[in-house]
Amino acid sequence: MMTNKIYGIGTDILQKNRIEKICSNEAKTIAFAKKILTEDEMIVFESKTDKTSYLAKRFCGKEAIAKAMQSGIGQNFSFKDASILNNPSGAPHIKFSEKFSALNFAAQISLSDEKTHCLAFCIVFC
Repeated sequence: MMTNKIYGIGTDILQKNRIEKICSNEAKTIAFAKKILTEDEMIVFESKTDKTSYLAKRFCGKEAIAKAMQSGIGQNFSFKDASILNNPSGAPHIKFSEKFSALNFAAQISLSDEKTHCLAFCIVFC
């Protein structure tokens, strides 16, 4: 059950061309996707026409989540510890891995993007 205690907040901003450089061909795009996306996110990724933008927003979002978890990616929190999915109206929400779900964390996330940048803001509650 979620309480109103804020555990942490995190934000991240990303120049999309960083991800475009990583994803210079289809093989590299798929390899990067497999590195940062969960199974649930991979299903959505495969249906996207703008795969680079999807990856940029998820990368940015997961960096914000890691900061809100008072960690960094690769320390106590990995890219696969949270899925950023969308509800039917399009709003993003976070689904934590079993490891973090068991700790009763809940979170809210906001993602925004423009032509050259994307931004994520996350609040984690415990």
